[in-house]
Parts: sequence; C-alpha cells; structure tokens
Amino acid sequence: MKSRIALWLVLLAGLAAARAQQPDPKEGLQLWQGHFGGKSYRVLQIPKQATALIPLRFLVEEVEAPTNAHAATGPVCPHCNPGATNLASVVLPKPTAPAEVVALDAAEFKAVGGIEATRSYLPRRDHLQYWRETLGEVRETFRAPGAYQLTLYAGDQPERQVVIRFDVKAYEYIGFGEEFGLFVAGCIGLGLFLLAVVKWLHHRGFRSQAA
Repeated sequence: MKSRIALWLVLLAGLAAARAQQPDPKEGLQLWQGHFGGKSYRVLQIPKQATALIPLRFLVEEVEAPTNAHAATGPVCPHCNPGATNLASVVLPKPTAPAEVVALDAAEFKAVGGIEATRSYLPRRDHLQYWRETLGEVRETFRAPGAYQLTLYAGDQPERQVVIRFDVKAYEYIGFGEEFGLFVAGCIGLGLFLLAVVKWLHHRGFRSQAA
C-alpha cells in the first residue's frame, strides 16, 4: 500500500514539474515583434503548429529594439519571420509622457472565425505568468478549430493593446490501420514485459525456497 502511494506521489510530482518547466523561446513560432509602452517585445507560440485539444503556450519576451523599422508595427513581416502567417496589429494611443513605460501583463482570448469556434468558445481573460523579468507566459487549450485572437495589454490601461490573430487547426486522428498496428505493438510489448515480470518472480520464489 505504501509503495502505491509513493508511486502516485512520484507521478504527481513529475506532472507538476513538467507543468512548471520554464519554456524555451527557441522552440516557438514568432507571431509578432514590435514596440509597446516604451519597450520592445516579441510574442511566440509553442508548439509552432496550433492544434485543437493540444495545450498552447504564448510567450511574451522583452527584447532589444528590432533593427528593421518595418517589423516594428503592422502585419507580421514574412522576411523577418519566415513561416509565420498570423496577423498582428497594435492599438497605441499617444502617450501622456515621453518617458512613460507600460508593461504587458494581461491577456484576452476570443474566437473571431469559424462556426464551431465562435459558438463554443467564450472570451477568457488571464494574467501573464512571468518566469523572469523579461519573459512572460499565458496558456490556453482550444477545443474547436477556427480563427482566434490574442489581445495583450497593460492591466491598468486596457486601451493600449497588441492584437494578434492566429488559426487553430483541427486535431487529426490517426487512421484505423495505423491505430490497430500501434495497438498490436503495445499489446506485444506489454505481454513481453509481463512475461519478464513473471519469470523474475518465479526465479525469486525458487531461490527463496532453495534458501
């Protein structure tokens, strides 16, 4: 009984550790890079392919100012961000002070395209979890494919926004043949494992009787 409890505790600790793992920006797809509130940011998506039912991590990283002026605002530049097809825009009113610095710390998700997505997904707001001073994250799992919008903003100034649109594809189930093959392989592997356990227990019992 104690061994089972210990096993469950180890599994739960492993799941918690995986969830608490700091994301690596190198694994993400850059959706947008530009200026906001006196700082330069880039927004990335992990994994690079957005799929329904698969948890998504959106990273907000403070970076040095981009060298390309045309990449600072407006649509994602295909030359600066090869492979990115999502659109981004910035809504920035004139700052009240030239030296004003406003940090991104809140996010909102909502469905903007696709019948299934717009009918099933309710807008959700959340705060960014900052792993360090320059790297924040927000997570979401979308159950339906469609077009979605991520709005990043400062919690105390919601009128200052970075708006990013992205597409979520449908989850593709594997074919019956491939699924059946994996099932057979799994059964064979499990059978071999159980056979090895039975032999080990038999050998151990035989040694105990001999002693």
